[in-house]
Amino acid sequence: MLRDTELSFDRIAKPPTINIRILLNKEKGIPDLYDKLSIITLQSESLEAKESKPSLDIDIVPALLIRNDSVPDPNARGAKMPCPVYAVMKWVNLSQDTEMAMYKDFLWRVCTSGYERHILDVCQTNPSQQFLITACRILKTYVSNQDGTNQIHKVATSSYHLKTICFHCITLLTIPKDHNSLSGVKEALGYFLSFFNLCINSATLPHFFHGNPCLVLMFPECSFGEEEHIKNVYGSVSSETFHQAKISYNKMLRDLLGLYTDNALLDDNRLDRFPKLLDLQHTVRKPKDAYKL
Repeated sequence: MLRDTELSFDRIAKPPTINIRILLNKEKGIPDLYDKLSIITLQSESLEAKESKPSLDIDIVPALLIRNDSVPDPNARGAKMPCPVYAVMKWVNLSQDTEMAMYKDFLWRVCTSGYERHILDVCQTNPSQQFLITACRILKTYVSNQDGTNQIHKVATSSYHLKTICFHCITLLTIPKDHNSLSGVKEALGYFLSFFNLCINSATLPHFFHGNPCLVLMFPECSFGEEEHIKNVYGSVSSETFHQAKISYNKMLRDLLGLYTDNALLDDNRLDRFPKLLDLQHTVRKPKDAYKL
């Protein structure tokens, strides 16, 4: 019987993942993918990619399927499709974040990767959302090419922070899609940078799924987003880091000059949506007619 068996767990700081990097050789096929990734990697003339070949980084993570949520089917108006929700193994978090300490005894956490994949799939059918995805890739390339003295990577580490900002921009700027559109990557990058700047100055980056009241605009029946308070992804970042990040942000604006639309030329009504989200402390509320992607 299991109840008579002694079990023990060894928990470490490194997550239980398998990391794979794929380097693409143009001469060995898939030239379209090679060319597309090359353009993304070398988007800025002032930057040089660390890799001579475009690459794909993939993490394989063990998980348990715990349920299937229902999400709008982008290929059929009014139809629904399943969205898998997984539980993944937690690892030891070395930060002193009090919120993390509350859940230190939990071995599993609910993963939102199924929803994230659905968002990215739907973006392929929406040009304005594709512009924001490209803007995110430009900034990711910029950050990954900075040396250790540039503190911008502390508030845009790997792709997690930038992906969170990108998802917020998609929700606030392109939904409902019939009334919200962007003219191109230059405009999309302008809005992206504006929101990023507000996040740095306010030391706040709301988690996209945990406590996000705007999530129902995208997923009316989502099982996430109903928490009472927004979770701050920047909760464990020090004030000194933000001070240095502000300096690095201004340098980034100079380096990327010409690739983005200046704030003065962006729509004030759309810009106002960002601070409203950052200042929001709310109880859960759902609109009568939730918009769909």
